[in-house]
Amino acid sequence: MRLASAQLDVEALRATIRARHMSSGNYNGALCDLVGTGGDGHQTFNVSTTAAIVASSFLLVAKHGAKASSSKSGAADLLQAIAPKAAKIENIHPGTISKVFEKGNFAFLFASTFHPGMKHVAGVRKDLGIKTIFNILGPLANPAHQLVGAGMYGVANRGIGRMYAEALKLMGSKNAMVVCGAEDLDEISVAGVTFCWRLKERQVREDENAPPQMSVDIVEFQLEPKDFGLPRHELNQVMPGGTPQENAHMLMKLLTPNELPEDDPLLHFILINVAALFVVSGICGEDISNMGEGDSGEMDMAVGPDGVYNHFTTLSRLIGTLLADGFQTTTVPELAAALSAAEMESPQSLAQNRTPLDAIRPSMICDHISIPLLEVLVAHGWDVNQPDPVLSNTTGPGPTLLKLLCRHGDEALIDWLLAHGATVVMDATNPEDPLGYPPLLQLAAEGGRVGVFRKLLDRGAPLGPRVLHGAAECAAASETEDAGAQGRHMSMVRYLVEKLALDVNALDTQPQQPQPNHWGTPLCYVARQRGSAAVARYLLARGADPGVKDGWGYHDAVSLARLFKNHEVLEVLLNALGEQQQQQKHV
Repeated sequence: MRLASAQLDVEALRATIRARHMSSGNYNGALCDLVGTGGDGHQTFNVSTTAAIVASSFLLVAKHGAKASSSKSGAADLLQAIAPKAAKIENIHPGTISKVFEKGNFAFLFASTFHPGMKHVAGVRKDLGIKTIFNILGPLANPAHQLVGAGMYGVANRGIGRMYAEALKLMGSKNAMVVCGAEDLDEISVAGVTFCWRLKERQVREDENAPPQMSVDIVEFQLEPKDFGLPRHELNQVMPGGTPQENAHMLMKLLTPNELPEDDPLLHFILINVAALFVVSGICGEDISNMGEGDSGEMDMAVGPDGVYNHFTTLSRLIGTLLADGFQTTTVPELAAALSAAEMESPQSLAQNRTPLDAIRPSMICDHISIPLLEVLVAHGWDVNQPDPVLSNTTGPGPTLLKLLCRHGDEALIDWLLAHGATVVMDATNPEDPLGYPPLLQLAAEGGRVGVFRKLLDRGAPLGPRVLHGAAECAAASETEDAGAQGRHMSMVRYLVEKLALDVNALDTQPQQPQPNHWGTPLCYVARQRGSAAVARYLLARGADPGVKDGWGYHDAVSLARLFKNHEVLEVLLNALGEQQQQQKHV
C-alpha cells in the first residue's frame, strides 16, 4: 500500500524535520504516529486522534487516518466536524506536507489523499460496516513511515499483538509499541489491563571481541490505570462515541483549559495514551523540565510496572506513574537462559563447586546482565568493581562492569551498581586521567546519556578540564546516522555547555606531553563527524568561533570539515562565516 501511495519528497521533509530542532531527552525530533486499527466494536470516543493532537504539544506528529468504516466517527470525520472552522484536511498532500511541518507540529495524512487507490474499496467497506483486512493494514501504511521514529499502534485483537509488532520490526521500526486492551480495545484501556508489545533497540555482540551490533527486541508486559497513578473507569463512562459533531465538540472541550474536571474519565483515557506515546518517543528522558509557566524545572523519577526508572516532566505529576521503558524483571528461568547464553554455569553451581566467581568477567555478562543476575552474583561474593583482565592493555587494567555499561547499558542496572558499591574513581592517584578505558563521564557522554552523566557526578566522578573537554569531544564527535542518537548527543552537548559551563572556544591541551591529546575546540570535534550539523548550529549560536585552529595550529573547523568531507557541517560553517562577514561589512 505504501508503494502504491502518493509519494512524498522524503528528503525535503527530512530537511524540514531537522530544521525544526525538536529533539529533547531521548526524543530525536522525528515524526511520531498514534493510531489504532479500529473495528473493536466498542464505539468509543476518537481517543487516538485526540491523544495525537495533545502529544503534538511536544512531538512532531504525522497522524495517518481515514473516515469511519465500522464506527460512527473516524479521525477524518472528527476533524472535518470541528466548529466553527473545520480542518481542511484535503489541503495536506505530498506537495504541502513539508510546509505544514515548517509551521506546526501536527499533520493529518488523510488516507483518501495519500492512498487514492483506496477509493475503489471505500464504498464497499462502508456498506459492510465491519472490520476488514484494511483495518489491519491501514496503520502500517503511513506514507511517512520511513521518517516515523516512534509510534504507538492499537490493535483490536490480543491474538495479533505479537504478530503486529513483528510486522513493524520487519518494516524497519526500531522504536514502537503495540497495545491492546483486555476488552479487545485498540487503545491503552482506562478500564483495566492492557497488553503491550514494545520494540526496543539494544546492542549485541556475537562474541566478546566482536564490535557491537544493533538488534531490535520485542518485550511483552502489561499495564493498568494504576501504573499511571489513575483510577479505573468503566468503558461505559467513555462510550459510546457520538456523531462526528458531538465528538468534535468534546474534542474542543478537552483542549480548552478547565472545561473538564481533572478526574473526568475521558480526560484520563486521553492522558494515559498521551503519556505512553511520550515515553515511547523518548521525550521523558529529558533531564531538565521546561514546560512554561508553573513548571519548577525539576524532574520526577518514578518506577513503572517492570522496574525501570523513567524521567517525567511536570505533566507526569498529573498523569502519575508512566509505563516502564521496556526492561522486564528477569524470572528464574530467564536467569538460567541468560547464563546459558553467556556460556557459563549458574552462580549457585559455581559457589557449590567452590569455583572462584572472579572467573566471571564483566565482558562475559554485560550483554546478558539483569538485576536478578547481579543480585545472585553479589550474594555469592562477586566483586562489582573487578576489572576485566581480558580487556586490559599496557596502560592499565581492564574495564569494570560499570564502565562497560556507561555508554549504552540499561540505566536501571547502572543505578543498581552505584547503589551497591560500584566505584566512580578508577585511579585515585590521577583521577583526571584514569588508566585503561576512558573516564566514566566520557563514556556516558559518548552515549549521549545526560541522566547517567549526572548520576556519576553526584556520586563523585571527577570532572576537571580534561575530562570535561573529553566529554565534549565524545558527545559532539560521535558519528551516527541514527536520529535518536543524534538527539541524545545534542542534549549532552547542551548539558555540558549550559549546566557545566563548557567554554565553546577553549582548546583541550595536555601540556605535559609534546602534543595535545585532542583535536581542539568542540566545533573542531564536530567538523570531523557526519550527522552533527545540528550540534554545529547549536555551538555557533552559543558563540563558537569557526576560525579557531586546533591544538596543532593547522586546521580550523572549516578546513577540518573539508578534510573529512563533512559537507553538511561545512555548509553550516560557511553560512556562519558569511553572516559574520556581512555583519563586519555593515559595522
